[in-house]
Amino acid sequence: MTEKRLYIRGEFRMKKTFVFCIPFAGGSVGSYVDIFRGIKNAEVKLIELSGHGGRYNEGLYDYFFQAVDDIYQYIYENMEEDRDYAIFGHSMGALIAYEVYYKLFENNVKLPKYLFLSGCKAPGLERNERNYKLSDNELIEKIRDMNGTQQEILRHPEFRIYFLPIIRADYKLIENYKHVQKSSKIQVPTIIFYGDKDEIKEEDIISWSDYTQEKPEFFRFTGGHFFIYDHSQEILEIISGLL
Repeated sequence: MTEKRLYIRGEFRMKKTFVFCIPFAGGSVGSYVDIFRGIKNAEVKLIELSGHGGRYNEGLYDYFFQAVDDIYQYIYENMEEDRDYAIFGHSMGALIAYEVYYKLFENNVKLPKYLFLSGCKAPGLERNERNYKLSDNELIEKIRDMNGTQQEILRHPEFRIYFLPIIRADYKLIENYKHVQKSSKIQVPTIIFYGDKDEIKEEDIISWSDYTQEKPEFFRFTGGHFFIYDHSQEILEIISGLL
């Protein structure tokens, strides 16, 4: 591979690889700030989903591929031809990353150097959950059990008013997602992160091997669905080492 170098004050420096980060259900740019704060060898681009965080005044997505189209457009407009890039997604973000990869592929756009997919079962497996249909109290208990949100935040009335509708809408996106068989397998190196106490079965994680041209590299961590917060340093070291 030809090295990408930038000439600065009489010396050459490698251009850092972009890492585009796609949030999980209910997540925003702020959800990833602490996780990616100390990354080396890369320039992180945190993606905000429509209706979330800084884009709160924009409408939420009505269907899954509306999110895919939106994030594809962001990556397409922010990539650089002379710079490598990778895509990271956790949970819903991983599934979006998978579909964004194929939109890039189908449009003959430069592909990512790596796909980092975290906390998500393989795309073609059944998704029978209907958490978006739970009552507010039931949905809050579901979120509490996943340990991805601070417990005191869940008790605030503002959480129920402002954030619960966002989480419910995101659950609806992913739980109504329908996988369509692709014409080819993923052709770029794929790295899979997962927690050993996640409610997702390990065999459903390992099934990602059926979707990639080369066998993915799997990294198993202690913890539930949001293991990424407890193991952010190890995850960053893996990503930095590969980039």
